[in-house]
Amino acid sequence: MKKLILIISLQLILQSTTSSQGNGEPFNPETANGAKYIHSTGHRLLWENPDSTVFNIIYFGSDSVLVVQSDPSVILYDGSHNVAYDTVYLNLVEPLAWNKKYFWKVVEYYHSGSVEGPVWSFRTMQNPICEYEIFFDDFENGLSNWSVINDGGNCVWEIFTPPYPNPYTLPFASAGGVLAADSYECGNSTTMLTTITLNNTVGSGFYGKILEFDTDWRIVDVQDEAYVEVSTDGGENWEIVWSQIGTDLRNSHEFIPINIVEEILIRFKVVQPGWDWWWVIDNVFIRQNCPLTEFYPPHNLKLNTIPQPSPRVELNWEKFGLFYASNFYIERKIGLPTDPGIYDTIGIVPYAITNFIDSTVEKKQIYTYCIKEYPGPGGISSNEATAYIPDIITSIENKKMLPTEFVLYQNYPNPFNPSTKIKFSIPNVETRHASSLQMVTLKVYDVIGTEIATLVNEEKPAGEYEVEFNPASGIRNLVSGIYFYQLKSGNFVVTKKMILLK
Repeated sequence: MKKLILIISLQLILQSTTSSQGNGEPFNPETANGAKYIHSTGHRLLWENPDSTVFNIIYFGSDSVLVVQSDPSVILYDGSHNVAYDTVYLNLVEPLAWNKKYFWKVVEYYHSGSVEGPVWSFRTMQNPICEYEIFFDDFENGLSNWSVINDGGNCVWEIFTPPYPNPYTLPFASAGGVLAADSYECGNSTTMLTTITLNNTVGSGFYGKILEFDTDWRIVDVQDEAYVEVSTDGGENWEIVWSQIGTDLRNSHEFIPINIVEEILIRFKVVQPGWDWWWVIDNVFIRQNCPLTEFYPPHNLKLNTIPQPSPRVELNWEKFGLFYASNFYIERKIGLPTDPGIYDTIGIVPYAITNFIDSTVEKKQIYTYCIKEYPGPGGISSNEATAYIPDIITSIENKKMLPTEFVLYQNYPNPFNPSTKIKFSIPNVETRHASSLQMVTLKVYDVIGTEIATLVNEEKPAGEYEVEFNPASGIRNLVSGIYFYQLKSGNFVVTKKMILLK
């Protein structure tokens, strides 16, 4: 009975360790679904494939419909017919747009059919670069940037060029075409209730904006009203950021701070209920409110999960040159980016350090990480990256279970420069001989079959192995392009493709 229980227990263990090895979906994406704050350049997509994957195709784009439908126009990498990618960089489509949602999917192909993975998405960070000028209009080219609305009067905003219909009084810099809501020009019995709205949003980033414009606001009485309003939701709701009611404001250059970091729409709204005078505007200028010391967040956080002998997660990230920050804060929460819960600070490193090892992780757990700078704007962090800690299965002598099949994994990183790592596994085989060593070779070839390098050529016991291929340190100076690496042991032969980018 004890022997039967032991056999059943071992079968259950083997089932639990190989449940993802069949013809299934890709799993464990580092950029998990719903991740935020992805940088526009240098980002990678990393995931795991079932071991039986022959090759895969990766779809990527900002149009979710095209990704869902596996449209050929959004193929990022095509591994047909022998490359199973598990890491790709987005350099082919970079720079990504700021503050935009992107979608990606991996389709796994097997010897018998294919399986589509789920559609995963992430959002890029807002533009961290403080661009001085983001919009300017001197109305020399008409109203192409604007939309005029009549809110109930019988006269609306329009462009006038010299000679002007009335004696406008504007700052010296104003000349040529001007934007005017001129009730006096429209004539007797006029009511001027009109709005002019910018067609496109402006100014995404980590900083507020400054709105400037030249103005001549000549009123008749307290019923004359002028407003500048902004919207952060595409025009559904508006907030007044400037107003002038019942008082002249002539020959003036207005300077309006707008403490909103999101993209905004801007509109000018005028109320002149009778045959009154005018509101004239020129030289509308919107720029970022740049600080003296610019903030640039940490970015391109990458993870490496080490399950043995005790689990840990290695983190590394990038920073942008010199900055006034003194420390990086390592933030972690349990679960995926979209799961509930808050980030806790699990470590602090000086600003000169861009790596961290988290050895406090537990088996069979998922963690999402991000990096923050201190001091820096509150709530701004690096991209969110997710680590999956496996359940470390051991046999009853308390040893790691040996592989059950030959596997040659996709090299990482790929494309690569200057070096890449190749992982492979050798299964435990029954033998009548005293030694269970197996002759193994791992070689690299160019596209015409010329042998470039021999990475392994020896007898090896069953186990997991990893070797590094660094053409820069070899005897041949390889050029950018496609190369092949081949694992051979007995009757087992498998070849995969890798890409060198210089």
